[in-house]
Amino acid sequence: MAIIKTLKTIEWNRNFTLFATASFASGAGNALIPIAFSIESFNISPSGVGIALVMLALWLGRFLGMLIYRKLTITALKPTMILADITRLLAQFGLLLYIALSTNTVIAMVISAFVYGLASSFYLPASFQLLPSITSAKSREQANSVLAILGDIYSIIGPLSGATLVLLLGFETVLMIDCITFLIAIGLIYAIRLVPKSETSSEPAAQERKSDTSTPPVPLPNWSINGLKSWFFVSICLGFLGVAGPAMVIANHSESDWAFVATCIAIGSLVGSTGMLSGRFKHFTWNRVHLLCLLLLSLQAIAISSTLPITVIVVCAMFGACATTMSGIKWDTVTQTHLTASQLPRFASNDQMVTNTAVPLGMVLFGITSHFGVSHYGMMAVVATVVLSFWYIRSDAPNTAQELAHD
Repeated sequence: MAIIKTLKTIEWNRNFTLFATASFASGAGNALIPIAFSIESFNISPSGVGIALVMLALWLGRFLGMLIYRKLTITALKPTMILADITRLLAQFGLLLYIALSTNTVIAMVISAFVYGLASSFYLPASFQLLPSITSAKSREQANSVLAILGDIYSIIGPLSGATLVLLLGFETVLMIDCITFLIAIGLIYAIRLVPKSETSSEPAAQERKSDTSTPPVPLPNWSINGLKSWFFVSICLGFLGVAGPAMVIANHSESDWAFVATCIAIGSLVGSTGMLSGRFKHFTWNRVHLLCLLLLSLQAIAISSTLPITVIVVCAMFGACATTMSGIKWDTVTQTHLTASQLPRFASNDQMVTNTAVPLGMVLFGITSHFGVSHYGMMAVVATVVLSFWYIRSDAPNTAQELAHD
């Protein structure tokens, strides 16, 4: 198969192999947690208050962690990732120990979720910043694709596997699995050996990455700021769809139809990751890929809010998810390659702020518009902002064919 051949051509150096394996290990446990916490929360609090409090605590932890991360200038990336994973492990193990000594409560799950979210807000940007140090510019897009594929696979099998384990073996078993996978990931990350000159001199920002870290941080270039502005509106749309999707499809069709749509969205994202891994879109500029993302995501939103046949909705949803994933991978690669070492921490914190703010905002927006019976108008407004957000990047390209020639 072409994908197998592509995997063999990737620069599987020791550090990236360890990093990818750590992502594979921790991802296995993380994929089980959302559905496991949902089932356990409803068992404790059938009214739904429990799951609402747990989700709120998780978001508050991430938001607070994001604010703290933005205030810090973190350069010790590997220790930060290890400490974050240790903290997440302790959050899960602490809950497991509490259940063993007493009876599980919503408060205990809320505390665990808050600490988990707080640690995640440090792990994610640190891992984003670490990737340029363990990959070359030539293979970075495919490296990001490999990591995205892992996430897509787990998003497909995670809910079913997590629900099965909780129902057959209990919530405590899922917590134990998550703790074990974190231990494995911590060991693998610890084994990564970073050297000062891991970046090759062919990269445009290589000399700046070798510069003295005590120099004042360089402001982010306009193209990165404008790109984040466009992603802000995309994230609002994704948050809106995260709640509107099941509500509208179930209302217009059925519960089983929504399960089918949700599965196909995950498959579409996997197709996008696999397409980027193949290298066939390597020389496409991010602007072009992102324009495709904006158009197809808008089409996905319109289809989901309609009464069109479910097959049409599925096709639109798959294309939207595929294009969004492709744009995300291309965006990560461009920023990791063209931003300097002093710019990456600021960008990573800004990127996290966009996600942690815009996605919940989209969810709240649907709740408000749905309450007043104007959710379809809300969807149209969100779609309009998504399409118009191309204005930010119409001419201020983060990469051109010439700039990417060195890839």
